[in-house]
Order: sequence, then structure tokens, then C-alpha cells
Amino acid sequence: EFRMDGDCTELVRFISNPESLALFNTYLTRTSQKMALQCLEFMKETAELKDASKGRLQRETATIQIILKYLTKGQPACILSCLTNSKSVAQKFESYEPGTGGADMYEPIETDILENFMMDIWVKFQREPEYLEYRKPFRINKNMEVYLRVHEHIRNPTGEKMFREYLTKKYCEENLDYILAADQYLAAKSSSEKKTLAAHIYDTFIGPKATKPLGLTPKWESDVRDWETSMIEPLQTETLILLARTMWPLYTKEHEEYAKYLSNHIFGVPQETVPDRLFLIFYPTKEGLEKKTVANSNFTTVRELLTVQCENRGLSLASIVVKDKQGKEVDLDLPLSKVPDRIVVLGESK
Repeated sequence: EFRMDGDCTELVRFISNPESLALFNTYLTRTSQKMALQCLEFMKETAELKDASKGRLQRETATIQIILKYLTKGQPACILSCLTNSKSVAQKFESYEPGTGGADMYEPIETDILENFMMDIWVKFQREPEYLEYRKPFRINKNMEVYLRVHEHIRNPTGEKMFREYLTKKYCEENLDYILAADQYLAAKSSSEKKTLAAHIYDTFIGPKATKPLGLTPKWESDVRDWETSMIEPLQTETLILLARTMWPLYTKEHEEYAKYLSNHIFGVPQETVPDRLFLIFYPTKEGLEKKTVANSNFTTVRELLTVQCENRGLSLASIVVKDKQGKEVDLDLPLSKVPDRIVVLGESK
């Protein structure tokens, strides 16, 4: 799993943003860091493996292509030489059998790349003029840097939902509502739309009869008495900084889904969101029922979970019946999130 602390986290965030990733790629190309470029391509392709919109066959084909391209000795894009445990990794993937692994099997390799091979390059890059120029707008102060991270997080629908749940429990979700309302106002094209949105912001958050009044600092309490629409953006910044200083550090530590969310949005690719679960499956054999434990890792339905397993046992999906431990039949296309942990596969004569 990705270690979510220290410089490694900053590197992950940096390469997850298309704009900063392009800057990093330019630096690596200029300094002839071919292996580092190949590592970034490797991590991008493994991130895409978890794209929930891809079917099992697509993902399995992509898995084999990644192994052949990056983890096979003698290939032009092979990255084994930059790994600390290259020998054991090479041996593991030489004996890879289709259908036996998911996208998570690459995570130890990605962690090795990020924490060891890429870290020296990352430290040197941070001293380069192009990096320092890129970071200038973010160096207003430490809180401003975190504020940008907060803003990016809540612009993602999943991130917004998670943060809103947390702020609601702390009775301060009006701050999030204001930030999003200000975003909408700033993105509006026509003057009439801006006027309508500005009136909504004043009536909801600022005015004497506001339904969701913001907790303003003394300075802002004084300023808003002469309210102007030009104050919307500065007040949004102030609100973001307030959340960055107070609620954000608590949220990132206390919300149990945050670390998973962070690792599941590498390179901006939405990852599989089905919780990791183990399924105890019983298959028919001549001697009785064979017990098998399977993790869902990169599967989303019962059909995907059982396809390879049944093929290895000479069972056709068309000829089997799946039941839960109460004897109730389970639909093959049922999402795994709705499936009991223990299921029985019944063949034609069982």
C-alpha cells in the first residue's frame, strides 16, 4: 500500500495532477531520466487497471501487457533494474498465471519506486528553477498550500461527499456550502446568472436573515456591512484557509475512508470502490464440496469473481447455480457489495 506520509505523499500528489505531471515529465526528458519516465508510465497503466468501467477481460489483457512490457527482462521498457528486490519480483511475474492477480499486486512495486528510486530524483527536481517557479503561487504560507489541497478535494464529488459527512457531524457544513456556491458564482458566464447567484450567496450566508450564516472573523463582520460582490472570492479563500487550519487535519486523521480515497485517485483515474472482502466459495467435486477462499480485489460482480475459478474446474457458468448459505439463489450479475460472504457453486448434478 502507498505510505501516506512524508515526501512520498507529496510526490504522489504532484504526479497525480496532469499539469504538474507534465512539468515533471519535461524535467525527466531534459535530464535523460529514461527509467523514471518508464516508471511513471508503469504506474499510470497500473492505475488504469482499477478503472471500474473496464471489464474483467480488458483488465486481464492489460495486466499481461504490463508484465510483458515492464516486468520482463530484456524488454526496452523493463523497470526491474530500479527495484530494490528486482530478483524476487522477476521470479514472481515469470510464473504469473492469468486470472490469479489483481491490480493491487503491483502496489509493493509502486511503493518501492516512489520511496526509493524516485525519491532522489524528486529531491533534486525540487531545487530546479521550473519547480520553484511552479510552486511560487502556492508559497503564500503553509496554510495556503493546504487550502489548495482542500479545494481540490471538495471539487471531486466523492471527496465533497466524504468531507461534507465529516463537517455535518461537526456542525460546520455551511463553510463547505459557501465555498461551492462561490465556485458556482465565479464560474458563471453571464452577468444575469452572476447577479442571481450573488443574491443567493448574500441571502444564504451573509445577510441579517441568512439561513446558513458563516462564522465570520471580526474583520469580515465589519467588512460585510458594506457587502459587494467583489468580496465573494476573498471570503471564499478565507473560509478555505479556516477549514485548512482547523477541520482538515482532523478529517484526514479521523475519517477512515480518506487514506483509501487518496490511494484510489492516483493519476486522476477513478478506482474500484467495492470494499475489499473475502468470499468463502464451495465448488462441487467427485469427493464432495471443495472449499476455496477468494478476495474480490479487481472483480465487481459474482460472474467476474467465478469465471476463472469455474473454468479451472471445468465448470461452465451456464450450467451452474449459485446459492448463499441460506439456500437462496444468487444472481451472477449481482454486485459483490450485495453478496453474502459465503456462497455455494452447484453443478448440473449436485
